[in-house]
This record gives sequence, C-alpha cells and structure tokens, in this order.
Amino acid sequence: MQKSALSKLVDRMVDAALVQRSADPTDLRRVILHISDIGLEKVNALDADVRRQQSKIIGKTFSPQREAQLRKLLSEFIEAHQQASG
Repeated sequence: MQKSALSKLVDRMVDAALVQRSADPTDLRRVILHISDIGLEKVNALDADVRRQQSKIIGKTFSPQREAQLRKLLSEFIEAHQQASG
C-alpha cells in the first residue's frame, strides 16, 4: 500500500473512532496506532460473521481433510503473492 493511501485510510479510521493515534515517545517522527473499544467491537462482530459464513460454506462443502488442504493452499497462495509484491 502506498504511504499516502495508508495515511488516508488511517485518517478515515481515526474519524470513525476505530483507532487512536499517539506520538511515539522514542521517535517523534513515528505514530503509534491503538485500536479503540469501538474498533474492537467492530472486529469482534466481523469475526463472528466471518466464522458463521465460513461454517456455512466449508462445513457443507468440504470434509475436515479437504478444508485443511484448502487452508494450506490459500496460505501458500497468500505467501507467494506477498513475496512477489515485496
């Protein structure tokens, strides 16, 4: 992610009260982000929704062994993408 795009994203997250900024006491050029209580609530709600959707899709479609294979393949795909991008 480009630095300017990341900065705008963080600004929107601060405006939505999802995160809070504070100055790094050891390096004033840096900013430390802290997730807010609202942000934690949002993450927990989204996580619960993702788990419900995941169980609907995977539980009906894949055996536990096939699910493990899928997870491994997806992890390898993500890792390969990150290496190619970085």
